[in-house]
Amino acid sequence: RQRNTDRVFAVNGLIDKCDGNILSDFYFEKIPGTNIYIGSYPLYEFDIQRLSEAGISAVLNLQTNQDQMQRGVTIDRMITYYRQHGINSVIHFPVNDNHEEGYSEQLFEGAQHLDDMLNKRGNKVFVHCSSGLSRSPAVVISYLCLYLRH
Repeated sequence: RQRNTDRVFAVNGLIDKCDGNILSDFYFEKIPGTNIYIGSYPLYEFDIQRLSEAGISAVLNLQTNQDQMQRGVTIDRMITYYRQHGINSVIHFPVNDNHEEGYSEQLFEGAQHLDDMLNKRGNKVFVHCSSGLSRSPAVVISYLCLYLRH
């Protein structure tokens, strides 16, 4: 397994950072009292196998296409891995947290997707962005406030 690390290159006096993420390994945790799991993005098939072994049946991916491109991940490859491990419900709903414009609407819509996956389809849902520290918690908190009144 490769570690997920940043790389910095100096070319012609300019410094370019290839973002590998601030976390070195895949992780996920269950939100107590719910069927929601939250964490960083899975990069390898082994990561998805761990999700499947935890009983997760659906994924809400909040990464942007640029996030995935920077990390060498393609949604098609990941969907193939998910299906191979019995995770057949995958929604790719990109949330861009680099711009304030439209962010609250994206969080609300993400919470709606999560509610649909949990309550209308009866899934255990893994919600992830890239690091699992900003967008995915924001969507989960929005869901908890809007739908469970926490």
